[in-house]
Amino acid sequence: MVDLGDFVLMGNWDISPEPIDKVVIRLVPNPWCVYGQGYKQDTRDMLTALKLAEPNQKRVCDIGTGNGILAIAAAKLGASKIVATDLSREAIEVARANLTTNGVEVDLRLSSFPDAGDFDLVMANLFDDDALEQNIA
Repeated sequence: MVDLGDFVLMGNWDISPEPIDKVVIRLVPNPWCVYGQGYKQDTRDMLTALKLAEPNQKRVCDIGTGNGILAIAAAKLGASKIVATDLSREAIEVARANLTTNGVEVDLRLSSFPDAGDFDLVMANLFDDDALEQNIA
């Protein structure tokens, strides 16, 4: 279990009781070690910023979703529509498994950015400036 302030990450195999005062995000084992395992400070910072943005009933886009932690958190905080993108097929597979494990609906896309859409909130917890620049150009 990883405590991230208002959120807690738990493996889907973890049978310990879920904290009632936190948003619980369950994760499947990740054979590809996709970015976004939740152990880094940037994940905690993004989750804090997401909660402060009050996503309830907002349209949210998560660019570079990795394993889907931010998209899952947005769904659990009541976002009305969520689009999550990533360039990695492995990341999409892991994110899809995590979305299913958490019982949330997200429009998951293998792409750098959504092709169209109006969003109230756009998140991007990206790890590689060079990869970002190549895909924006």
